[in-house]
Amino acid sequence: MKINNLGLFRDEFGNTYEIIEEVSQKTSRPLNGIPTTHDGAKGYRTACGIPVNVKNGVYCTWDNVVLIPVE
Repeated sequence: MKINNLGLFRDEFGNTYEIIEEVSQKTSRPLNGIPTTHDGAKGYRTACGIPVNVKNGVYCTWDNVVLIPVE
């Protein structure tokens, strides 16, 4: 699993959250040749464990709290 830190985001109340992207890794093994690793499904959560959804580049929690990047 690859883990990427997407940076700080804040909600409408001013609380800040660090969003983490978790990317599963899949390995394919051809009959002849070197195994290749590919990125699989992506999941998003805050550093404190709150699940996050992403739709059209907008990050929001499962409680529909929209998170915007901190400038």
